[in-house]
Amino acid sequence: MSSFFLTFFRWSVRPKSNDTMLSYGARLLAWQPSDLQSTTLRHSHSAVLAQRGHAGDAFASQPALACNEVLHAAATFHVIDLTGSFDPAMARLRHLTGLELPPFRQVPPPKYGQPKPPQLSVRGLHDAHGVNYTRRVRALAPCDWRLYKLAAH
Repeated sequence: MSSFFLTFFRWSVRPKSNDTMLSYGARLLAWQPSDLQSTTLRHSHSAVLAQRGHAGDAFASQPALACNEVLHAAATFHVIDLTGSFDPAMARLRHLTGLELPPFRQVPPPKYGQPKPPQLSVRGLHDAHGVNYTRRVRALAPCDWRLYKLAAH
């Protein structure tokens, strides 16, 4: 799930012209939306709030997430696949449904011209900032972790 936070951040938070991997990683660490996927599942506009909240919890002003309600609603879905990587999800969806879905296409995010955001990784954040990012995301997103467990079954 840490990869989803990394991917969402890289897609939504435009790098500054002088951002290095170190400074962009520090910006990621300051960005702390709670339960990013669960909150977005509850209300899709929450993704916009997460994109605009460049520091702290973008959802702090929102009503508290009722995790059990989100999990109950998600349990009624026939297919749940929460991912940080779209291509494997599409492959699983093709397999589960038998549908012909669009093939992979590398399309740059519409928000970016140049430069592309620096690469970020869980290991790189640990090496550069001494932060266990997986542990941090687990603390920020307990409902998301429960949603992942539900999706794994």
